[in-house]
Amino acid sequence: MRAGADVAREREGRRANARLDSATTRVNIPAVLAQRTLERASRYLGTRPVTDENQADYLMEVRMERFGINAKADEAAYLFTFAEAVLIDRRTGREIWNVNIHGRDRLTPYVESDSRIPGSVITASTLGSVSVADFQNALNQLMDSSSNLITNELRAALRGVRNN
Repeated sequence: MRAGADVAREREGRRANARLDSATTRVNIPAVLAQRTLERASRYLGTRPVTDENQADYLMEVRMERFGINAKADEAAYLFTFAEAVLIDRRTGREIWNVNIHGRDRLTPYVESDSRIPGSVITASTLGSVSVADFQNALNQLMDSSSNLITNELRAALRGVRNN
């Protein structure tokens, strides 16, 4: 039974990846992450975003390394992202700060059990019901969460510098 449950979870994970791909054509994930990070980071830096890079004091580069669905865990399926943010002094080109983040949002209910079967079955069933629109919403939540991870790290670094 366990093998069958795992196969069902993995099959639904592959099908869900196809719907996730459709959702990503409707949401520019790297652009959304960069914009949300810029808006929040500007508050912490005491700056305002500008459209002309030559007018900026600092440049914030946010690079999405990868994102997707992790449906391999027995207890739940997750959307994940790996990204890097770099803050650069525009005038000198010097890197001031950087961070690598791993954002993760649970997509299916979390099942705690001594047996892997209930979690795999519930994960497979739930993944099968996630629509493209659901994935769009989940991706937006993941970008909010990832942006918060980046800017929380920036805020902590700034706090450390300002307190010294």
